[in-house]
Amino acid sequence: CSSTRTAATFDISPIAPPIITGSTTFCAGGSTILNAGPGFGSYSWSTGAITQTISVNSAGTYSVTVSNGNGCTATSAVVVTQLTSTPTSHSATSCNAYTWSVNGQTYTTSGVYSATFNSVNGCDSSFVLSLTINQSTTSSSTATACNSYVWFGTTYSTSGNYTHTLLNASGCLHTDIL
Repeated sequence: CSSTRTAATFDISPIAPPIITGSTTFCAGGSTILNAGPGFGSYSWSTGAITQTISVNSAGTYSVTVSNGNGCTATSAVVVTQLTSTPTSHSATSCNAYTWSVNGQTYTTSGVYSATFNSVNGCDSSFVLSLTINQSTTSSSTATACNSYVWFGTTYSTSGNYTHTLLNASGCLHTDIL
């Protein structure tokens, strides 16, 4: 009985997993581009795309399987997060005018005002101000008296123009002129 041995040669061409680059965060309403890197024979993303790069606009886990010319494959994945910015609302009531510290603007009429700024996470943040402007008031009256006149607890014995200030029903300054 005889046996023959045959030597087999194997060519092992390992492939390194792709390093996915690109921002893994994006602002609401935006997107980010993920890149599996160059030099692979083929690309197959979890989205169904077969390109080196993909654009994503929703949060989630994205994976890519790459292959070389010898049919070896490797897979990598990244988690993409959508950043949010919470609108900030503020109500204010003021007399005559209001300067909003958010934007430095002075408002003299009631209304709803908004401002948008870039927040610390890089996304736009909106601020909304519901503003009520109440007005100061003035009234005047005349009085004639023989010797003296009592007005708001003060006795006046000489003719002249006098003022008295207090708060009106809106909490703003009211000036009475006599």
